[in-house]
Formats: sequence, structure tokens, C-alpha cells
Amino acid sequence: MTHPNYSTLRLVLIKWSQKFISCEVEEAKLQFARLGTLYDNSDRGKKIEELSSEIDRLKTALSDFEEDNSRKNVKLGALEEELRENTKDRSTVGRLDPFQLASKS
Repeated sequence: MTHPNYSTLRLVLIKWSQKFISCEVEEAKLQFARLGTLYDNSDRGKKIEELSSEIDRLKTALSDFEEDNSRKNVKLGALEEELRENTKDRSTVGRLDPFQLASKS
């Protein structure tokens, strides 16, 4: 059985997290829309402000998540490149004689 690599799992998790946060924003919007039928004018203003704040908070959380994800993707790319370089160096080491290795130190 083949196992998905770390990058694939990470991308799946990122997409799931983005969808989850987007769903929360949509849920807040739906709650906001329902307020019109549930509350009279005096309560409506307060609830609208609360839900507007919640929507803003969720949008900020999504934006922060996307920025963090972008930074982590850059770091992941650098680590993957380092891993490729280290793997390439190891395959070369097996072909060098010990005297060449000593001169590299």
C-alpha cells in the first residue's frame, strides 16, 4: 500500500482548513440573515453589530491562516530543496574514495 507524502497530506489539510473557515463565515452570514425575522428593530441593531464583528473576526482569521500557510509553504519548499541537496550529496559520497572526503573537510 502506498502512503501519501507529507506535502500531499499538508495540502489536503490546508484545503480542508480553508473550507472550514469559509464555512464558518458563511454560517455567520446565514445567522445574520435570519436575524431580520427573529428580532425587532431594537435588538436587531445589536445583533447585526455582533454578527458583523464575528464576520470580520472570521475574515481576519482566514487571512491570517492564508498568510501563515504561505510562509509555511515557502519554508516547506526550502526544506524540500535542502532534502534534495542532501540526498544528492549522499549519493555522491558513496562514489568518492576516503582521501577525497578527507580533503573536503
